[in-house]
Amino acid sequence: YSPLELKSLKEKILEKYSDTEEKKKSPEEKIEKKAREEEPAPPMSKKKASLLFLSPFPYPWYVTLLKNKIYTNWSPPSKFSILQEGAFSAFSFRIFKDGSIEKIRLKESSNVEILDQSARKSIEMIRDLPSLPDDWKEEYLDVTVRFSIEE
Repeated sequence: YSPLELKSLKEKILEKYSDTEEKKKSPEEKIEKKAREEEPAPPMSKKKASLLFLSPFPYPWYVTLLKNKIYTNWSPPSKFSILQEGAFSAFSFRIFKDGSIEKIRLKESSNVEILDQSARKSIEMIRDLPSLPDDWKEEYLDVTVRFSIEE
């Protein structure tokens, strides 16, 4: 065998092993892996979306997935259209067991209509959120998101 053939054999073994390991993972682990793979690229403008949960929520993979969806959907206005330094808006919403989102409410306005609208739209655009984890005992999860644009 030439080194090239050995390398390709080694790669084939690693691929087969990783496929077997992938099949053993729970649905939550698969979603968590997908969430990490879908992490957004570093932004051109420094947009920031911070999540706050009113109840302790011990599922970091779900938080990452939710944050990535909001972040990907959010097209904030340019910094130049926001004359107010440190402007931010905060929205609350409820995620039900089936992953549906309702009760989107503006909790704190930035006083910059275009920023508030873009933030709300990023939540409204979420369509394919997975169900809350099976062992989450509550019927819903209340979430607050703070949207800001930083220098």
